[in-house]
Amino acid sequence: DSPVASLDFTPRPFTHVIRGAYAAGEKGGRELSESANAAENHVMQWYMTGDEAHARKAIEILAAWSGTLADFFENDAMLLAGWTGGQFCNAAEILRATYPHWSAASQSQFKRMLLTVYVPLLRMFYPEANGNWDAAIMYTLLAIGIYCEDRNLMDSVYRHYRLGLVNSGITRYVYPSGQCEDAGRDQGHTQVGRGYLLNTCVVAWNQGVDLFGEADNRLALGIEYTARYM
Repeated sequence: DSPVASLDFTPRPFTHVIRGAYAAGEKGGRELSESANAAENHVMQWYMTGDEAHARKAIEILAAWSGTLADFFENDAMLLAGWTGGQFCNAAEILRATYPHWSAASQSQFKRMLLTVYVPLLRMFYPEANGNWDAAIMYTLLAIGIYCEDRNLMDSVYRHYRLGLVNSGITRYVYPSGQCEDAGRDQGHTQVGRGYLLNTCVVAWNQGVDLFGEADNRLALGIEYTARYM
């Protein structure tokens, strides 16, 4: 039912995407986020309805950005990349598994974007920012590692989830009390951070890796604490 899942949606890709602090000077960021949402929504509609028009629309979106996007700039670049890369990968994984008409050339172009635009920007993480940043980054890097069959990249995410420093990693983002690092700001950021950590755990679980139980089920403690606070 999302408006961006309409077959009339037309991706408007940018070569250089800019997002400053609090979206200052944004150029292409809104369009990128809309496209990531649309690609994921169209793939879900393809999977649920069998209507190939939605699969073709998702491929159109992935191809438009992977054939255009070259880099991200400014303060919030890593945050924007963390928000969108995992969504693109989720759409691409389902397409690859269910739609045989996605061409090898288009798949290769999409993989190139992941490995030459997203991974170099994100692979060192950014624990100095509030922890919801690295939560999103972990989700996207793990999704990319799986899609590209890069075991080293996947392992780096598992380590970072378990042992990340500053505001990152499960024991740094969720305190022993259950309070989250972002809780001193607002509930929106807290919910986003926990949400991306949860996404990361689900993706890892599907690879046979249990991150849910780390630090004596610390993520569940954070979810319960936040639910009580709400």
